[in-house]
Amino acid sequence: MTALLLVLLLAIALPAAAVLRVLGRIPYAEPRCIQGFATIDADRFVVSEGYWGLSRLLHVSIANGTVLKSQNISREIFAEGLVIAANNVVFVLTYTNARVLRYDLLSLQQLSDAPTPLRGEGWGLALDDTPATAFVVSNGSSYLSFRDLSSFAETKLLFVKYASGTPVKKINELELVRFGAKRVLLANLWFDEVIVGIDLDTGVVLFSENTRALNVSPRTVVSKPCGTETTNGIAWSAETNRLFLHGKYWGDIVEAEIEWNGATIGGGLRTTTTNAATTTSTTTTTGSTTASTTGSTTGSTTTTTKAATTEATSTTGATTTVEMTSGSTSGSTSGSTSGSTTGSSAGSSAGSTSGSTAGSTSGSTSGSTSGSTLTASTTSAATKPSSSSLGSAERLSSLSSTESRSTNVVSTASTMVLPVVLALVAMLGVHRWLFRAK
Repeated sequence: MTALLLVLLLAIALPAAAVLRVLGRIPYAEPRCIQGFATIDADRFVVSEGYWGLSRLLHVSIANGTVLKSQNISREIFAEGLVIAANNVVFVLTYTNARVLRYDLLSLQQLSDAPTPLRGEGWGLALDDTPATAFVVSNGSSYLSFRDLSSFAETKLLFVKYASGTPVKKINELELVRFGAKRVLLANLWFDEVIVGIDLDTGVVLFSENTRALNVSPRTVVSKPCGTETTNGIAWSAETNRLFLHGKYWGDIVEAEIEWNGATIGGGLRTTTTNAATTTSTTTTTGSTTASTTGSTTGSTTTTTKAATTEATSTTGATTTVEMTSGSTSGSTSGSTSGSTTGSSAGSSAGSTSGSTAGSTSGSTSGSTSGSTLTASTTSAATKPSSSSLGSAERLSSLSSTESRSTNVVSTASTMVLPVVLALVAMLGVHRWLFRAK
């Protein structure tokens, strides 16, 4: 019984499970030593590339992965993680130079360094906005350093650990996200093909997701001074709720979503409205893709979910489901349902397509997109040197069953076994008490 209790308690100590889903891929034109990665707006990334003599700061197109603008960094600098701060200023860490570089986001012109230099190495950089805004810096250790926005002086340290208390080592690229109201720091771990979610209040790892299978399109690169391909890059936009993952020498930028604790980041904005005997119109725009859904219902619910997946549902004893991904399509659906289900689609991988389907109606749903493909379906749920809107449908890879996965299966069961463990502990206590009583 004691052995069983230990096994169950170990399961409880493991991080809660999350689900990582691949939504699409953007070919990356110039695979290099990716270090920092963030979204500027719906159309552009800002990327820092590292290594001495090769470091650059870039604007990269979200539509097709091409370099729009670049700025070389001094040859003696090994550029590392970056973050966009107030007044369109990009902060860029350096690996061993102890400097914190600053650049104008739009022009990529270099500004003066941050007032306070780093102590030791610089790896990953993020911006924490609650409860007090501060930079969060990783240096490859098990500690995160919080730093003042103005002076960059260190204000506190946070020890990062698994639920068992084991230190988390080699914390690298960082990105602050929100699962509902819960703020979580996503991090890559150097040498480990994972993304971990860190509770910024306690430093405890909330979940860990395997990313080893994401780099499915390696490119032939003549020289790889930073070592082999490895996961290193997380970019999330709160405005569009799109999540992108990148890596050193990866041939693709991966658009994904992560579901955890009943909330999902990535996949675009989700808007839900419920009305009785009313007409509801909802429009959501993400980057260059716009979707509009109008439903007229009596005692019904209209739900719109936008980005790589859009879902519209209008019910009067019936359901119509429409899923949109990028391309160029114009389509309309008018279906009537009385205890029935209707789905229709019109789509194109490239170019323009239009389609319509009509039937007898007691309620109707219509949708149109610009820069989209309309498809009726349902989405299923390295090394460091020793001295750190999907544009078009033809670039979208089909979401296969192998790309929709979840790790930490044992930890999934941890939430289910808690009542059992408590009952066993209580039984063991009663047994011991009775034994002593005799």
